[in-house]
Amino acid sequence: GDVSDTPQAPPHPVQGLERIVQVAATNDANAAIDADGCVLLWGGSLANLLLEAPPHVLGGVRRDPAPLRPLRGRAVRSISLGGSIATAVTADGEVWLWTLSSLASVAGTVRRRFIEWSRLELPGDA
Repeated sequence: GDVSDTPQAPPHPVQGLERIVQVAATNDANAAIDADGCVLLWGGSLANLLLEAPPHVLGGVRRDPAPLRPLRGRAVRSISLGGSIATAVTADGEVWLWTLSSLASVAGTVRRRFIEWSRLELPGDA
């Protein structure tokens, strides 16, 4: 826990979450899977990137969970979030991976950030 004297904001309920079977979080994104296997995301820049938010939204914080479109229609059973990587496993055993990439200008300023999606081919996949 935090042992500093810095006042901490109290936790707040997240609206729009029902029948949740799993949650995952980083310091910049939160995810939940509902009983139907739908992945819902909310939080800061990483959540907005995963949700393919328009550029003017990327710096903001999304307080209302939104469905993750690239996995829509797949029954997701587990999800894991990291600072720049995330994975999901579907009910039929597919493993999905997404990574955050940055393109930097010569001066070192990030000009564009994007998400790359891929379905992992595992041994034994047809």
